[in-house]
Amino acid sequence: MHLLTELHGQHEAIGYTDKDLANLLAKFRAEHEYTDMQDTIEYFKSNQQLDKDFFYKYKLDDDDKVQCIYWIDGLARRE
Repeated sequence: MHLLTELHGQHEAIGYTDKDLANLLAKFRAEHEYTDMQDTIEYFKSNQQLDKDFFYKYKLDDDDKVQCIYWIDGLARRE
């Protein structure tokens, strides 16, 4: 917020308040709280469709939480 006021000169010129930003951040966190690994795996799957040499592997712990994850794209594998 402070950067925006530096750029625009005053709070009124921005069009939203610190509270607006805090509310937006809280909403985003609530919507994405448990999807980060799902999103990552989906991203890796889509990369495999585009790059046959893309590789990823992950290991889950006893609570089905990701313990470790490894990935490498085709270019890095060839170098």
